[in-house]
Amino acid sequence: MLKNGIQPLVTIHHFSNPIWFEEMGGWASAKSVEWFLHFTNKLVRDLGDLVSDWITINEPNIYLEGTYSEENLPPQKPNPIHYFKGAKHMTEAHIQGYQLIHQIRNEMG
Repeated sequence: MLKNGIQPLVTIHHFSNPIWFEEMGGWASAKSVEWFLHFTNKLVRDLGDLVSDWITINEPNIYLEGTYSEENLPPQKPNPIHYFKGAKHMTEAHIQGYQLIHQIRNEMG
């Protein structure tokens, strides 16, 4: 892509979760932020010299609504408590992920 003048734009979370993430409670789990940051750290360090632009979480409101309310996105687990826990955790993951991306990029120069 870079050789052809195309700058990659990487989205870290785009509507799908690994099975192990779902088995541990998905975004409703308090551990989800930690897991997201671990993945973000690995991804940014591995692709950091190739990618300059990142999206932490694509349309979290659509994901949360489809998963925990409307049941039209996997894992289709309607639960209003999980909806609000997921919203809290996705917000925290975005804020901390954004900060982590900038920290890593500053370290890389």
